[in-house]
Parts: sequence; C-alpha cells; structure tokens
Amino acid sequence: MKFTEFRADVHDGFQFAKANKVKTTKRIALLGLLLAVIGLVMPNLVVTYTDSVDYNVLWKSGKAPIKGDLAFFPFQHEYLGDTELKLLTKRLRCMPGDRLETKGRQHYCNGVLVSEALYKTIRRQPLTLFEYNGDIPNGMVFMLGDNPRSFDSRYNGFIKYDSLTRAVGLL
Repeated sequence: MKFTEFRADVHDGFQFAKANKVKTTKRIALLGLLLAVIGLVMPNLVVTYTDSVDYNVLWKSGKAPIKGDLAFFPFQHEYLGDTELKLLTKRLRCMPGDRLETKGRQHYCNGVLVSEALYKTIRRQPLTLFEYNGDIPNGMVFMLGDNPRSFDSRYNGFIKYDSLTRAVGLL
C-alpha cells in the first residue's frame, strides 16, 4: 500500500467517524428529549399490582373525583402487611349527603345495593364490618374496590374526600 493510498483510507475513516459522531449526538439529543417527556408524564402514571380495581395502569388526573370515579388515597392497616402508608385505589361509591345504610352485611347507597361484606380475609383473618345508617357526613366518602374481595370502606369506614386524587383507568 502506498503512502497516498493510506492517507485516503485515513481520510475516509475520519469522515466516517465524523458522520457517526453527528448521528450519535442526534440520538443522544433525541433520547434526552424522550426522557424529559417521560419524566413529565411518569409522575402521573401509576401501575397497580392488585385485583382491587379493574385497571392495572392508571393516570392521576388533576380533577376532583365524582361518584363512580376511581381515586387514589393514602391508607394504612395491619392487614396490608405493614404499618407504612399505602396508596390505595378504589371507586367512589357514596358521596357526602348520600344515604348509606347497612343491612346485615350489605351496604346500600341511596337505596341501591353497592356491596356485600365478607366475614374473613383470604388469610382467614376476621373482618370487622363497618356499620352506618344515615347521611354521609360532609368531607367524607364511601370507597369500594371493583373486586368483591377488596379491602375497602366496608371494613374501614369513611375516607376523607380531600385525601382523594382522581384516577383514570388506562389498561
């Protein structure tokens, strides 16, 4: 190989490296933009691993929840495995001013059956029934999971409305 041919090969190599550097820079910029968009979106995206509601991927909405909406709220109970606060997802079934009645182990909201309470958990722990007959107080709501085995207001009573964040089911 002659020196001039070698120089041509080296020159082509530099051009190739320069082209690759431009492509790499564009890819890094695109990846950075994608990560920025994901970073903006991710705080509102929640993935659940429970059968309590019919959705596993939910979106935190900025709107106030209304009856029938899914909502997140902080909660803790020994039956949930530890004493740390958990973010639960349930459906808002009864609002302030609605009439909640307990008949046997069934709960009625404005005369419509909304739940039937179980006697024990899957682990055979006894479940204490929340009993109430009257109008739901201001600032409180009755929350139920979509699954009949959900651990919800049937056993824990009212949840503070101002602790709720509306959730929209995606998947």
